[in-house]
Amino acid sequence: MAVVSQHNHNNIMSSLVQLRKGTEDAPLFLFSGGDGNPHGLTALASRMRNIRTMTGVDFCRRDNHGQLPSTVEIMADRSCSALRTLQPHGPYHIVGYSFGGLVAIEVARLLRESGEEIALLGLIDTLFDHRFWPMRIFLRSQARLIRRHLSILLRLPLNQMIPTLFDRSQRLFFRFVRRQMPSSLTISTPKVETETAIKQQHCITVMSNYRPKYYASKITFLDADNHDDYGCTPAELWQGMAAEIECWTISGTHVGIVTNNASLTDLAAALDSKLEEPLACATYE
Repeated sequence: MAVVSQHNHNNIMSSLVQLRKGTEDAPLFLFSGGDGNPHGLTALASRMRNIRTMTGVDFCRRDNHGQLPSTVEIMADRSCSALRTLQPHGPYHIVGYSFGGLVAIEVARLLRESGEEIALLGLIDTLFDHRFWPMRIFLRSQARLIRRHLSILLRLPLNQMIPTLFDRSQRLFFRFVRRQMPSSLTISTPKVETETAIKQQHCITVMSNYRPKYYASKITFLDADNHDDYGCTPAELWQGMAAEIECWTISGTHVGIVTNNASLTDLAAALDSKLEEPLACATYE
């Protein structure tokens, strides 16, 4: 059996941040969005009534050599070690928002592969890169976006219509071109200086290279009802990529679902409801 040094143990544990104290042994592990900030879902944790401890996971933490994790799978592997240090065995309760949902699903996969039970895997408005969308969903989503943008364009004055049409056409063209790019892709990004901005740009690049895989258990989706910028909902996008999909719709936008007061209240209530459900007997392949 491998021996974990005190230094490594402390380094692993420091990637976990208590967002709210609780009384139950099994915490709710929360993975925030693409800025990698473990405090990103503090507002959500503070609104929940469930008595579990709410723990944020710093999945985009630099290693001992100062390097950021280069893939979602590496982020998940390190996060999984941190979770098991705090809670050695399941059932686990895991929730991820946006990019953090991709890390969360890979953590859940690793835990299941080791024989642990996942009581809740919740993805809050989690999408993945356009390059890996099923073609039928991609085409359907682009058709919806074209119809919506045309209806907006027709209401604009001519001096605004032409530049807006040019901008939207460029974006549409780029989305189709990107689908032909190789699966290993490095996106050039503007030079940034703050650590927060560096991590955010890093997560964008990591997300662009993540190809989702089938998850052989249940995923609970908590999706914003406004996806005008995407043309489809996350639950629609992930359809067929999990053994079971459950969807809750929360009023709001992708960003607003974790920042808007009304959306946060509805989201917290939905998660409280899920955490109160009796635990089902798990089966493993």
